[in-house]
Amino acid sequence: AEDNETPDVSIEESEKDVPTPSDEERIKGLVQKIVTDGMACGASDIYLDPLRLGDRILYRSDGRLHGLGTMISALSEPVKTQLKTLGNLVTKEDDRGFMEGIFAQSWKAQAYQIRIVTAPTLLGEHIHLHFCYTYQHSFYQFSKVL
Repeated sequence: AEDNETPDVSIEESEKDVPTPSDEERIKGLVQKIVTDGMACGASDIYLDPLRLGDRILYRSDGRLHGLGTMISALSEPVKTQLKTLGNLVTKEDDRGFMEGIFAQSWKAQAYQIRIVTAPTLLGEHIHLHFCYTYQHSFYQFSKVL
């Protein structure tokens, strides 16, 4: 073969790195599970804290941090990308590398707004999700007390 010839690459080889729809659905499902598990345990915050080989997932509930587990690196980046997409953060980075956004989520007939903040660290990107009840829900709960 001459030097200026392009190598033969089969379609199967070139598509190996492209996520399949089922991979994307699994990532969306994992993100949904992380968020709804936080809601189920009454968390006010979820943290994805970077480690050398993945991310530690922490929930803050009643002022205390509770570890959920560790997510391997192969899942960390797609999960973080999905969270940033939900919060419309893909293009909102400031000059220090921080990004901030918000998205809505419903769970068991309760509406939440979830604030997402990302911050660069030496080990990777830290993500903080903060749960806020929507105004209508807070007003409804308050009116039930009266």
